[in-house]
Amino acid sequence: MKKILVFIVVVLIGYFGSVAFVGSKSEEHHEKYINQVNKIYQKHGIELKSKLIKKSFFTAKYELSMDYTNENMKKIIAEFYTLPMVFEYDVEFGPLLFRNGFGLGYAGFYSKKSLNSVLAKDLSTGIFKGKETNLVTKGRITFSDKLICDVFMDEININIMGAVNVKVAESSLVSKTDIKTLLGSGTVNIPSVELTDLTNPAKKVTIENIDLHANIKEFIETTLLGDFVLDIEKVSLAGNEFQFQPRVEVGMNENEKGLLDINAKLVYKNLKGQLSPIKVNNANISMALNKLDKSSLLVLSTYFKEVQNKQLALFDKMSNKDANITLIYQEIEALNSEIAGKIMPLIKNVLVLNKTNLKIDANINKENKLDFKADYIADGIPNRIDDFEYELPTVLANSFKAEVSLEVIKSIAGLLRVPSEQLAYYISEGFIEDLGDVYTTKANYEPVKLVVNSRDKTALVSPFVIIE
Repeated sequence: MKKILVFIVVVLIGYFGSVAFVGSKSEEHHEKYINQVNKIYQKHGIELKSKLIKKSFFTAKYELSMDYTNENMKKIIAEFYTLPMVFEYDVEFGPLLFRNGFGLGYAGFYSKKSLNSVLAKDLSTGIFKGKETNLVTKGRITFSDKLICDVFMDEININIMGAVNVKVAESSLVSKTDIKTLLGSGTVNIPSVELTDLTNPAKKVTIENIDLHANIKEFIETTLLGDFVLDIEKVSLAGNEFQFQPRVEVGMNENEKGLLDINAKLVYKNLKGQLSPIKVNNANISMALNKLDKSSLLVLSTYFKEVQNKQLALFDKMSNKDANITLIYQEIEALNSEIAGKIMPLIKNVLVLNKTNLKIDANINKENKLDFKADYIADGIPNRIDDFEYELPTVLANSFKAEVSLEVIKSIAGLLRVPSEQLAYYISEGFIEDLGDVYTTKANYEPVKLVVNSRDKTALVSPFVIIE
């Protein structure tokens, strides 16, 4: 019996010792996480602050506040949200966690916040109509320094000026983040969104099963690199008259050191009850902008933020009752002139000679296809944006080479309503080839030479080409 009691005492001492150790580590991880978030978002003028309200051996309560340090931005945001936004959350120290279901980790946490108190009072009353709408957050910090988080939001009914009602079903977010790097992945799920025209309830748009997935692979200052996918199971208009299933994919990744690839893809599937005169089973378009200079893109992004801050400062001046509008417009003109002189060199630095390229692919029903590729091969871009707009045809003709191919079945080509005489002219001149049920065209361009369907059409671009 004595041995059993000794064993129990040893186990309890070990457990309480581990709780004390894990509790201290939890505070350390908490502080590191707040600091990491602030490193990124303070550059946007956003700051998080955390305050310990009370603490016991097993638990603690924290207050987390979010506010804007940029006064101009703060005035604008305060019209819509209560600032600072304050969230209280309860912390349970590990290693054994029970509150959110059994688990292991440094700490578990739980928070419940009324969204009514987040929005500005007038806006909250107008949107929620006095009904309490809550946001519940719970999760844990694992021993491998991962923040596993689940967020749940109550159903929302928003009445917009008595004209449209928006109903958003109970939604959720599941995420996993490395607290040292803030890299990780997450998925937002919204089972349904309904938009109803209150003047005619039969006019209703229903969006079902919305999934937004993000996989963050890298931060460049405040820019996210990674993959993002939006999946929607079904969009229907006015009951079952019209339905489709869209998917959006966006990626920004560093596939070659120092160079970024940006890609986007839009897919429509299972179109039913269509409004168009042809049946479309599926359609998609994809775009890829490859080999952009990463460091120059960061400089460009920083400049955009500087311009935004200057614009916000001018906006704040204009909202002042005693504002001198004439002087403010002069400042606006001076800012626009500055942008015109600075923006083009910054954009040129993002493009990498003989590497940067643009690709576009599209198809409808897999029968109608467009393939386009353009490569940046010469520095012919002017330093001022107004010169660029004026000289655009010349810039394109001298700085890029391109390939394009197009294949369209005649039933779809007929929807373009091109006059038969004009179509016959394009065919006779070799711009379009008639292959029975299909119209096709292929073109290749590089400075000084344009070939369309194996015919030399250089004369069309010669006026814009600079021959050295």
